[in-house]
Amino acid sequence: MPKRIPTPPPGDDEPRYLTVVHPYAISGTCDMELPKDRQDFACWVASCIDKDAFFAIFHKPSSRGMVIIEIKRDYPHFDHILGEHRWSEFLQKPTKEEKDRVTQVFHCTYSTGRILQKNGWKRIDVDEAWFKAWSPQNRHIKFPYPQTHFCDVPVEDHTSHPLCRPLPGAVKTPSVEVIAAPQPVVGSPAWIQSKDGGPSPAPVTTQSKKPSALGAWGQGAVKIQASAKPSPTVNKSANKVVGIPQGPHTAARIPAVGDGPIAVKASNGRTWAKMPKWRQTGITPPVSRESTPATRAILPAAHQAPAASSGLSARKNAWESERGDRYISPSSTRATIRKIVQRTIRDFPRVLINTTTGRLHNKAEQASAFESFLIFNELVSSTTTRIDYVRIKHEVRQYFRYVMLSHKLEDNEPVFEKVIHVAVYDLERSPTHDKLQTFCKIVRDAGLNWAWSNTCCIDRSDHFVLQEALVAMFEWYQGCAMMIVFLRGVRASSQRGALLKSIWNTRAWTLQEYIAAKVVHFYTEDWTPYLNLELPNHKESPEVISEMEQATGLSAEQFMALRPGLTSIREKLRLASTRQTTLVEDAAYSLLGIFSVTSLETIYGEGEVSLGRLLAHVLTGSGDVSILAWTGKFGSFNSCLPAHITVFNGPATSHLPPAIPEAEMEKIIIASHTSSFDLDAALSLYDRLSELPAPWSAASRVKLPCIAFQIPPISRYRKRSGRRICCVDAPAFGMVEITTRHDFSQTKSLYLVHPWLDSLLEQENMCGGAFVEDDVVPPPTPPTDGEEIPDDELEDSMPLPDPSCRHTLLPGTPQWTERRSHDGLLHVLDSHLVHLLLTPAASSGLGTDYKRVAAECLITVQFQEHVSLADILDNVRTLDVL
Repeated sequence: MPKRIPTPPPGDDEPRYLTVVHPYAISGTCDMELPKDRQDFACWVASCIDKDAFFAIFHKPSSRGMVIIEIKRDYPHFDHILGEHRWSEFLQKPTKEEKDRVTQVFHCTYSTGRILQKNGWKRIDVDEAWFKAWSPQNRHIKFPYPQTHFCDVPVEDHTSHPLCRPLPGAVKTPSVEVIAAPQPVVGSPAWIQSKDGGPSPAPVTTQSKKPSALGAWGQGAVKIQASAKPSPTVNKSANKVVGIPQGPHTAARIPAVGDGPIAVKASNGRTWAKMPKWRQTGITPPVSRESTPATRAILPAAHQAPAASSGLSARKNAWESERGDRYISPSSTRATIRKIVQRTIRDFPRVLINTTTGRLHNKAEQASAFESFLIFNELVSSTTTRIDYVRIKHEVRQYFRYVMLSHKLEDNEPVFEKVIHVAVYDLERSPTHDKLQTFCKIVRDAGLNWAWSNTCCIDRSDHFVLQEALVAMFEWYQGCAMMIVFLRGVRASSQRGALLKSIWNTRAWTLQEYIAAKVVHFYTEDWTPYLNLELPNHKESPEVISEMEQATGLSAEQFMALRPGLTSIREKLRLASTRQTTLVEDAAYSLLGIFSVTSLETIYGEGEVSLGRLLAHVLTGSGDVSILAWTGKFGSFNSCLPAHITVFNGPATSHLPPAIPEAEMEKIIIASHTSSFDLDAALSLYDRLSELPAPWSAASRVKLPCIAFQIPPISRYRKRSGRRICCVDAPAFGMVEITTRHDFSQTKSLYLVHPWLDSLLEQENMCGGAFVEDDVVPPPTPPTDGEEIPDDELEDSMPLPDPSCRHTLLPGTPQWTERRSHDGLLHVLDSHLVHLLLTPAASSGLGTDYKRVAAECLITVQFQEHVSLADILDNVRTLDVL
């Protein structure tokens, strides 16, 4: 069999390749799958060298923390980028974590781009668009860029091809290093002197050998440390070492702790010992020390060291403490890594699919899988004197990145009870099994280790597990590295607009999934990218943005502004009202994450009560009465809350008082400034409305603050198109018509209720804010005698009030502000307001309970001109609605 032609050597025009260890990005952890991190890294390289000499980036998911860059071969200043880049030196304002981080650059062991790509490295060409807003003088990186430092090659995975070559000495010379002087032995006189405040040993300065100028590889900085051990005393006359016999039988001497005796045992069994200084001089030993068996065998009892005391334990602990400051045991490193792993996966899904094996893993098995990974052993072996928390966190997060599947559930989906006993890749052939298998393969090929699907990763037989998943699912999608959307029914040949019409875009659960996920990839039913998109995030594609704007009715900016929690409640309900669910309860449960509701129990089988419980919870937490702005069928949970979420498919503005433009408000005040008004009643009404509690719900009961007017029983009506048009004469409104299918013949008492009080107060605020006291806003200072008023101010000034007016209304005065608020409220009440129609349901010692009726129609009423604020004040109350 003929041999393959060997790869030719690199040509003269072949670029050079450099390996970058722990590349820089503004986010702290550089992920070349993210466009922002690629751009940050490219701008950092351009800050070191000329960007025109920078051609491409190579990255490989399995080689985490390393990228390879392609540089012009004849670039003259490689010394500007080779070596160690300390973030504390080149960053303008480094954070506390960034000050300890470094980026190292070496010559790569690969010599051609062809070999790189052959070994699985993905090439990304440098894009000029990355540097449009970049300048060498920017707010992140210093200019001019500081000089780099010499560094040794990092510890690499020995099972893979090494990527870093040592730095050439001609390019980066090892620098002079100052090494701390050796510390005295614990318990020795020098150690005692240092503890008592004596002079500390001076540092030792060493100079490594300068490599030759021929370009030989440097061997790193040579660290020469002076010995702390005293030399034996030499007897010049006998040319022997005192206390140690000379000859071939002499063994290595074993010094005792501190300045104790030195015992040496030869192979012939004889033992010699060197007397300690305190014994030679007859001075009492400064500290107690434990004698060794050798000294006890050769020294008389009077000459033996005193017995051990508590001082020895203290010095032993001190010695171990100092040793612990210099060395970190592997067991301590493992314990630290395990704690970081547990904190990282704490909020992750309970069960994930291992994309390598295809088996389901719980959290304990996920943590165990990391310890069998090569990077775990590398982290342990490379940690000796200082734990690099930043690197450990980065590696742990990289390993535990997971991908979520978003799709429409189908029949015969693989469930937890089945997949727990078999690998995903071993499932029998079926459309749904193929969907799960292909999803896991795509995740595996992307270099990620974990995947999640709602079909097989949730044990629905365990109520606690199901409750946890329904509540936390929004956060899981938020924390995933990527979400893959499977568009069933959309073929590879589909044109633009297929996403808008897809069944995926009609499901309730997919709404929260798309809102939560940061990176999204759309795939057709043939598992090809939708519209052949090649962007790293399809959520940023103009085609996808346009279709999602049509599907939701929101602009891209409005959609991205949606956040989980009790904000934009009405808009979220409107979006959910257009979605469909298989189970009735999912219409409510699919909104738990969007509203950040964690304390609502999920009960499948309760039907439309689930929506009532959710809306009551949101109403209590937010006080937003726009939830009550709907017409349709009310639910069994509470008559103020709907049975179906579809009632919110429309704006709530039809129920709320219209806003008054500023120009119209001024006309209203000017037109009515000659009439008198009751200031005390206006202040009392405002205070009464402001002091009302927010609506809240408990035990299927809604406490509803409102303005409620009682109307007499309805006795007259006429029919039109199957509906009854009831007429009633209300004292405050005059004649009111109500179109409904409800029969009021048995109803004795009715109340027209307006609960949207915040809108009234907002009208007052819009028209001038709250009522103010006379000493809060001082009147404008009148011009002094002889002071000229500019013509433009004279033209724009308000017309002078009639001298016969009861109050002088000048803009800025307290009377002006009070009149704005009063007239604004009256104008709103004079307009058509939407009311709810309530009827007493039951009475008890605690009060009367009410129930909403005729909820399917919009009841609009208008106050008569002669109504006073005092009449309205008498009807402000809080009702209990069942």
